[in-house]
Amino acid sequence: MQASSGFRTKYRSSSEIASDPVERYIDEKTQKVAVLVDPGYGGYWSSYQRGKAIEIALFDREIVKAVLDENYEEAERLTKIKLPHVLAGEVRNLMVEWVDQGDEFWISEYDGDETLHLKKDFPFYRA
Repeated sequence: MQASSGFRTKYRSSSEIASDPVERYIDEKTQKVAVLVDPGYGGYWSSYQRGKAIEIALFDREIVKAVLDENYEEAERLTKIKLPHVLAGEVRNLMVEWVDQGDEFWISEYDGDETLHLKKDFPFYRA
């Protein structure tokens, strides 16, 4: 009979995981937030995600750091863990857009080609 260590694994529900904040990469000098965008056709990096995966694809600090360092093997490894349904090879097409903290934006997509748009750059009307 094996001795028990007394430790039990706590399994987390999907709602607990979904409430975890995604740690963002913030440039120390400019204080801007890194946002990952795939400008290549066919990639669908963040625009194809749903739920928590959208934030991970846009902001994940570790993936951003690997992309900035051009360490694509590490970016692929992290993507396979954090976004297992994404084609990890797409990380080679990613680019970082720098956005002021608190600025609102959206990602448009055409045939996988993603473009970041800042809300402040477009006129909005109120009815």
